[in-house]
Amino acid sequence: MRRILSLGLVRGTGAAIIGIALGMGFAMLVRTLMGLPAWQAEATTAVGIFTGTLSFLGGVGAFTDWWQWGKGQQATDPHHPDPDTPAWTRFFNFDAGHKVIGVQYAVTSIVLLLTAGLLALLIRTELLLPEMQFLTPDWYNSLMGLHGIVMIAAILVGIGGMANYLIPLLSGADDMAFPRLNALSYWLVPPSASLLLLSLFAGGFNTGWTGYPPLGVLAPLGAQCFYLGIFIFGFSSILGSLNIITTILKLRAR
Repeated sequence: MRRILSLGLVRGTGAAIIGIALGMGFAMLVRTLMGLPAWQAEATTAVGIFTGTLSFLGGVGAFTDWWQWGKGQQATDPHHPDPDTPAWTRFFNFDAGHKVIGVQYAVTSIVLLLTAGLLALLIRTELLLPEMQFLTPDWYNSLMGLHGIVMIAAILVGIGGMANYLIPLLSGADDMAFPRLNALSYWLVPPSASLLLLSLFAGGFNTGWTGYPPLGVLAPLGAQCFYLGIFIFGFSSILGSLNIITTILKLRAR
């Protein structure tokens, strides 16, 4: 049990919950001091998600090595983990090995594909008969939009898995150009995927998977989770792409 609780994923999840609560409380305090109503759904939620994401990354261990460097200490070697730690725990911790990250991406992609497939089954079940059977029009639109964006995210994550696992092997490099940044780009995926799925519990988003205005402005709070999830996922993709480009250009064998 102690080993399970020490996993980066578990610690990050606990830290994210605390970070969300603290961020939302801080936003409500600032609004109160400014003479505004303490609760404003979009603003308070946005601050909570921002602090929760940073707390998740901190709990996972994404900033540990950089913090040690900042204090003038020697950081851990990303290529030689502690031999006393079971190998399976590497897949649930912040690990900079490109093969580990490739497997993490691949498994996450499969989970997202299965989730999107489940949403597609709900949509097709609703379409068995004319008229609405068990969904409201807004819920149907939310499921349709969520299915589309989760499918797109799953494909991109799967490509990231193949790229991280294969590019160093094919180019003759020992690892990606920025191993720690590579791991950070992966660990941005779980909070972004969680936000997309949690959007259903915040009213969903009936805008379609593109979330275009003016419907996006009139959408319920679930659209806020949708937008922020996409922003975080996009940031992850940018970091991963920079790492891949640098590795291919600078670390390939002669």
